[in-house]
Amino acid sequence: MAATITTGSIPAVLRQAADLIAGLPHARVVRSEVHRALRHASPQSDIAQAALVALVRHLRALHEVEWLTRASQPRSRDQVSVELRVAADAFEAAEAERERAR
Repeated sequence: MAATITTGSIPAVLRQAADLIAGLPHARVVRSEVHRALRHASPQSDIAQAALVALVRHLRALHEVEWLTRASQPRSRDQVSVELRVAADAFEAAEAERERAR
């Protein structure tokens, strides 16, 4: 059965993934570790996928989405953790704006 995706679940998954990435023992991470952290933050694949889409949208706005969608060099663990948190904030802000527009 598919999980119900709520507007609060996506930022929560992004923030939990940020905590997981920040807790890694090595200073640089690769994209597969981000995917793994999202899946670990939400074992329900629908929610993990929705969180990944939110992260991709955020990175696309920064013109940095290639790092997450194509093979590339590792990135700073701290930078990736921050981007996950910023993506969560951006998602919440976009949802609040949609609510105000209704």
